[in-house]
Amino acid sequence: MNAKTIIVTGASQGIGAGLVKTFLERGYNVVATSRKVSESKELPVSDRLVRVDGDIAHAATAEAVVNAAVKAFGKVDGLVNNAGIFIAKPFTDTTEDDYRQLLSINLDGFVYMTQRVIKQLLAQGTGGAITSITSPLADHPIAGVPASIAMITKGGIESASLNLAMEYASQGIRVNTVGPGIVDTPMHANGPKDILATLSPINGISTIQEVVDAVVFVTEAPRVTGEALRVDGGAHLGKWVMNASQAHAAGAERRLVELGLTLPPPPSPFGKYVEAVRVGNMVYFSGMLPAVGHDLPLLGRVGEALTVADGRKAAEMAALSALAAAKEFLGSLDKVTAVAKLGIYIATVGDFREHPAIADGASELMARVFGDDMLAPRVVLGMASLPLGVPVELEVLLEVAE
Repeated sequence: MNAKTIIVTGASQGIGAGLVKTFLERGYNVVATSRKVSESKELPVSDRLVRVDGDIAHAATAEAVVNAAVKAFGKVDGLVNNAGIFIAKPFTDTTEDDYRQLLSINLDGFVYMTQRVIKQLLAQGTGGAITSITSPLADHPIAGVPASIAMITKGGIESASLNLAMEYASQGIRVNTVGPGIVDTPMHANGPKDILATLSPINGISTIQEVVDAVVFVTEAPRVTGEALRVDGGAHLGKWVMNASQAHAAGAERRLVELGLTLPPPPSPFGKYVEAVRVGNMVYFSGMLPAVGHDLPLLGRVGEALTVADGRKAAEMAALSALAAAKEFLGSLDKVTAVAKLGIYIATVGDFREHPAIADGASELMARVFGDDMLAPRVVLGMASLPLGVPVELEVLLEVAE
């Protein structure tokens, strides 16, 4: 019963799984939670590990997690609020659904878990440590990363943590945050490592263990409270000078990273054809569908089974499929010198008139990735039906470097 007990949220993979492993190695009892943590293959088997499935956006999950810790190990000594999501979108493009997801997972989860753990620590009278994962973008924004809505949550956690550190200092409860930059996690598994490495003055990508070590430090340091520790290779220091090779790389591939966009698997043909062919310095693509690999998550006609928001999402998905196909064919999106044409075909009911709002989903995504100077001419047509029942199909023509 002398071993300390710590709770880790978002524990199924990535940083969360790394935290669980390291705390176990250091002799802690660990209570790990996420929606499906019981199914995680990344966590070790240990009699000092308890898994609790649950949605941290609900207060009942916090209650269940703390009760499980007390039942299994008799007490709680600390909490790591690791669970969270990141959505990078322009402020005016963020949907109500995006906003609600960010608030529920990032802020509601933080409030419910932290509140319940502090109540337990006060009841025990033994003090403890609360550490939350935030982001350097909370107070050091980057022009190419539109994350204002996401930073309402991360910045809110940092501000709340400062106040909690002061509020409970006399009870021996320490509250800190750790803000990672780019980390080698499943979130960036398909990202271009050479581009990711240029996003901080210290060239490179943080490992999961480097972030874990920072969390362990502030969790165990007895006189550290109210701190925001950055693990970002110095990116929070401000602007820095890129060398020539870095500057050359700061094209579409880098913007993908800065925008937090992850390309889906490259599309595969649904019939007897190829996805792309090059003629001179032009690359012609087959019709791009809102597919994830060979799956089609959105089906139906706009104005009937689907809303305008659904249609816009389908256009964005089709554009991402086009980018994935281009990257697969060219090797790098930085070889693209112009988006010569976008044809956007939308399956709608007969009297539908909001085609431009849907088409903008594809046009704006392309402009965000390639830059406004590559904003493409386009043709938008309403159709009675499209192949396989999809709501949107794109025709894409790219100019590429010789």
